[in-house]
Amino acid sequence: MSFRNTSEAAHRGSRDVSEPLGKQWQIYRKIGQRIGGMASQAIFITGKFRPYAAGAKQGGLPSSSLINTERSVLEAVEVLRQDLDPEDVVLIKGRDTQRLDRITLSLLGQTVRCNLSFCNTKVARCDHCPMLERGWGKAPSYYMKG
Repeated sequence: MSFRNTSEAAHRGSRDVSEPLGKQWQIYRKIGQRIGGMASQAIFITGKFRPYAAGAKQGGLPSSSLINTERSVLEAVEVLRQDLDPEDVVLIKGRDTQRLDRITLSLLGQTVRCNLSFCNTKVARCDHCPMLERGWGKAPSYYMKG
């Protein structure tokens, strides 16, 4: 979302979209619209690309600047590497179980082979996880520790 400064964002509060008030499709579309009004490119790591994309187009972002990597963090990193310039600003936002800090770690040069779309491990951060560099091989695309 676009704010004039970070203090404005702090005063508005936030609500996790996993428990939205209203219809999810409309909320995703509204988020996409806000992204479209402030970004030059948007990479979505979600199975719900269509509502985000529809909103981003309404916000002014052309279809050619919308990228859907489904749920692949590693694909998102590759797309970023192709177009990222040193002066670019990247906003990475997602649920904690998406573990999107892997994107930052990879862009900073860390080897990342973990491509889980959902991770509920007890490890606080990905840079402390033994599976970050090793990956999960043929395991499912999610990990839940129960």
